[in-house]
Amino acid sequence: MKRLIVGIPIIILVILGSGIFFKPALTFFATKALERAFQTSDVHIASCRFAGLKQLAFCDIRIRKLESFDIKIKQAVIVNSLSSLLNRRILKFKLEDVSFGPLALKELELSHISIHIAPRKVQVLGDLSIPQIKYQKAKIGPLQAKLKIDDKVLYLDYLRAQIFNGKADGQVALNLDKEMNYQVTLNFTGLDIDRFIRDFDLEERFQMTGALSGEVSLRGSGATIQQIQGDLSTSQAGGKLTITDQRFLDNLARTSRQPLDILVESFKNYYYNIGIIKLGMEEGDLILDVRLDGEAGMRHLNIMVHEFNLRRR
Repeated sequence: MKRLIVGIPIIILVILGSGIFFKPALTFFATKALERAFQTSDVHIASCRFAGLKQLAFCDIRIRKLESFDIKIKQAVIVNSLSSLLNRRILKFKLEDVSFGPLALKELELSHISIHIAPRKVQVLGDLSIPQIKYQKAKIGPLQAKLKIDDKVLYLDYLRAQIFNGKADGQVALNLDKEMNYQVTLNFTGLDIDRFIRDFDLEERFQMTGALSGEVSLRGSGATIQQIQGDLSTSQAGGKLTITDQRFLDNLARTSRQPLDILVESFKNYYYNIGIIKLGMEEGDLILDVRLDGEAGMRHLNIMVHEFNLRRR
């Protein structure tokens, strides 16, 4: 009994001493692992700490590549147990307070993680959950997906999310190399057009109601979107459109050779019951081909957003 009483403090001191010794080493190895994953990027981890016997946290992480991306993570937490480690599993992995350019999220969680190690290859599987993602004023979430990392490619399959009062599902493929190339395919159902306009502060340019559904695919590298293709259509209920952007109306009058006052009136409280929107990209500019049909006739708009990318404007 006396040996046990004397031995407990010694064991605690050994554990604490090991923690002090291992922290710099763990931070070093974690930094090197991220540098291998994000090649030619600057990686910095401020510190690491043990949160209880089963948790290891890395704090104030930054991964950046000039003119490409800048990822900031307040804390990354690994939750483990001895049995899970022996079975090559991680109980839970959490990221807290993450920012990636204009994207921000309070929490990201990966659970039911399994790790398969083979010569020159590591495969990671898990369930991804994100309560909410913010892009400027827009809010996306909750989001769930099946995550797989295989041969330096990160896949998100069976992705599901709430967005603009509607739903999105699809898949994502992201190359974890120096270029960070990605491909995304999403199917949307019931996107609220008015919510989209309000979230992106477009009310002073135009007002529009209705719901959109369809498919959008894009590919890019880092914050740069290289290609977008999409076909969206409105619901049978249709909606209402009013354009108030004077500059847009002036340009439309000039290109269409129609009197400005007639154009202003034709896009004031215009009710449509059929709407088709095609998305494309040309030399970095987003092209929206909008065709609407209603009792007052058809309306055709060609809208261009210059230098469209994921960087904060």
